[in-house]
Amino acid sequence: MSMVAGFFRLGNLVPDYSCGDEGNIWTLEAATVKKNSTFACLMVRNCTLLSTKNHWYSMYEEFEWVCEKDHFRATIQSLLPIGVLFGFMISGHISDYFGRKWLMFIGEVYSLVSGIICAWSPSFSLYLWISAVGSLIGPIGASASFSLIVESVNPKYRLLQGFSFQYSIGLMLAGILAYFSQHWRYHLTIANLVSVPAIFMILKLEESPRFLLQKQKFKEAAAVMTRIAKFNGFKNVKFSANEMKQIHKNHQKLEKSNQE
Repeated sequence: MSMVAGFFRLGNLVPDYSCGDEGNIWTLEAATVKKNSTFACLMVRNCTLLSTKNHWYSMYEEFEWVCEKDHFRATIQSLLPIGVLFGFMISGHISDYFGRKWLMFIGEVYSLVSGIICAWSPSFSLYLWISAVGSLIGPIGASASFSLIVESVNPKYRLLQGFSFQYSIGLMLAGILAYFSQHWRYHLTIANLVSVPAIFMILKLEESPRFLLQKQKFKEAAAVMTRIAKFNGFKNVKFSANEMKQIHKNHQKLEKSNQE
């Protein structure tokens, strides 16, 4: 929902421009503005009583993108994915060193805070800088969250967990929210505030047992597995550090035999 409010989608929604100056009355429809933005910019700049008409108050309208270069937004949209690509490239190494849970938490907190800042940023420059940093931090948090969820369940449930990452649901909700909010700032604010409960829910998640075993933190892994068992209704089950150590050794032997 946050992505929809920005300049990637609804942010580029072009309005109809009308001028009510004495002796200079005209109307430019959105289609005409798109075809000849240079002419439209000149008309808009020479009008005092300017008004707009649109189904949704967009960033295009507020930041007067009608007078920006035609390639301005296309260039930004092409460069930001580079940060996303770099973020995914290093995400695995970072999450293997720091763990999954807290990287996921940091990513979600940054997403929430940056989203609110972007929603009420006084300029597009600030919005753009926050988005650029987010293009790097976002993939790191997303990758850590996927690893945490997949590694915390039985292998037969991993396919179900993988399919739970459905952006299409967010896009559908974004359309409904856009209909009711009718303003990019309100839309972006609400889209981020609904994620507040998720921040507290993440704190209740356990660190990936697999990550803890890889780091040979057997005592912590035993405590995590005990809490997971208790959550699933096995209150009398209690794992020990020695059991975790043995699981780790068995896994290493299995990997070695498979390589041979």
